Amino acid sequence: MNRFQSLFFASYIAPDEEIQHIFHRHFFVIVEDIVLWLFFALFIPGFLYYLNIFQIQWVISMWHIYGYLFIIYGIFIYKIFDWYTDVWILTKETLIDLRWKFFTSNLVIIPFEKIEWMEVRTYSWIYSVLGISDIVVKLLGNESLILRNASQPTDVIHALQEAVKPHKKEHSKDDREPFDILVDTLSDVVKWHLVTGGKQYITKDYVEKLDETLTHGKPIDLRTDNEKIVIENWKQKYTQKDDEHTDSENHWDKHNDEHHH
Repeated sequence: MNRFQSLFFASYIAPDEEIQHIFHRHFFVIVEDIVLWLFFALFIPGFLYYLNIFQIQWVISMWHIYGYLFIIYGIFIYKIFDWYTDVWILTKETLIDLRWKFFTSNLVIIPFEKIEWMEVRTYSWIYSVLGISDIVVKLLGNESLILRNASQPTDVIHALQEAVKPHKKEHSKDDREPFDILVDTLSDVVKWHLVTGGKQYITKDYVEKLDETLTHGKPIDLRTDNEKIVIENWKQKYTQKDDEHTDSENHWDKHNDEHHH
């Protein structure tokens, strides 16, 4: 990446970001396009004019030829500029897909966290020899980003992998069990309260229980003393009823057994 590219594409990135790489389509793409235009727009009309087919030299003046050549020149400049500005811009945080059409630019900014995997598609052995491939970046969901006829596809993939790798590691830290996430969240809440002067909302008992949860996996009991008393009374009441009901059933069964004997 030269200084001209850095300055030219700087307006398409955030002010606090820095361009790491710029990925272009292969030069063969624009050469092929220009050759076709030269053949059909210049060579064939020039050949017809030279042979004076249908007395064309008497109909078309030199001013018409100059105007026609100026239009063709403008088309060539537009196509070269269009090829040059259809790029991927890689920064430390994002991948930017820039598409330039009819003097307007379309930007797609992709954070690295949304990239799932990458693919290289080479359609013929000629393209393989020339180093031309489509680079496909699969995003979260069903969306994908494609740089068609990319130049040096291997370098593009390596640069993308190096850029995405640190963000994938950070993202993988959250691939934990729900209990661990809950414990960490509760721990962060407690720390936030302690830091922000919320000590009056946190009791010593709560902090000790949280420590037990973090070290031994014990659940946190947030019930007040009154709630515990009510629940214990309820348990004792219904436990006694169940015991009485069980005793009555046992007594009835014993009575039936004696009667049968």
